[in-house]
Amino acid sequence: ESPRTPVSTQARVGGMESPRTPVSTQARVGGMESPRTPVSGSTEEVKVWPVWKLVLIALPQLSVQVLWGFIGPHSAPYMQHLGAGTVMATLNNLAGPITGFFTGPIVGATSDSLTSKFGRRRPVILTGLILLWIAGML
Repeated sequence: ESPRTPVSTQARVGGMESPRTPVSTQARVGGMESPRTPVSGSTEEVKVWPVWKLVLIALPQLSVQVLWGFIGPHSAPYMQHLGAGTVMATLNNLAGPITGFFTGPIVGATSDSLTSKFGRRRPVILTGLILLWIAGML
């Protein structure tokens, strides 16, 4: 027999004994299951994405941000050049963020509660694409 116990099932936490559960990889948080970091010594693998994949995923959002970086400062003067007043030209810049503040949660909640044979997200994405196309044609 070894003089040391291989792995203790008790851990000292704040001066009190606390049981460890290395087998469980799920923790109940707010009534929902959430993944927990694997305990050292477990055989569970954590998938780590390489940086180049993360950069590839972020590139489309970067291009949108760069585009808005150029459009933003020039849109109010352009609206004034077209004849809009200063207040209306400024409010035009606020229309997108205010609309997105309300639209995002509404579309998200609708998508979460949707039950379709095509899935929860596909019908919402397709509807948004069609509505965006129609709005662009107006």
